[in-house]
Amino acid sequence: MRSLPSLFIERLKTIIPADHFDLVFQSFSSKRPLSVRVNTLKAETNHVLEMLVQEGIAFERVVWSQNALMMKGVTAAELGKTEFVQEGYLYFQGLSSMLPVLVLDPRPGEQVLDLCAAPGSKTTQMACLMENQGVLLAVEPIRD
Repeated sequence: MRSLPSLFIERLKTIIPADHFDLVFQSFSSKRPLSVRVNTLKAETNHVLEMLVQEGIAFERVVWSQNALMMKGVTAAELGKTEFVQEGYLYFQGLSSMLPVLVLDPRPGEQVLDLCAAPGSKTTQMACLMENQGVLLAVEPIRD
C-alpha cells in the first residue's frame, strides 16, 4: 500500500463518508493506467499516432479527448526513453488531470490565471489549447 501522509488521511476522513472511506483509501494503492497527452505545440496528433504505430508501441485513443492516449504494454520508464517523450511530443498526464482544462476550454487569445500550477500538466495542456496565443500566468503557492 502506498504510504500517505497522516495529515492527508485525516483530511480524507473528514471529506469521505465513513461507509466509503475504505474503498477510497484502497484506491490510492491501485495501479493506474499509463496515460499521455500529445503536445500539439510540438507535433500533430495524427503524425504522432502514425509514428507510434510504426514503432510498434500500442495505445488506445481516449474517446473524450482527441489528444489523450492510454498506453498499452509499455511502462512509463520505457516510454520516457523514447523520442516521443524526449522530444516533447508526448506528455505524461493522468486522465483526471485533463478534465478540468477540457471543461475550461481555453481559446487562443484568452487570458488564463492558473493558481495551482505545479507540476504543470494542466498549464501545458492549456497552452496547447490556446495554441501559444494569449496570456497564461501560472502560479504555484506551495513550494514543496
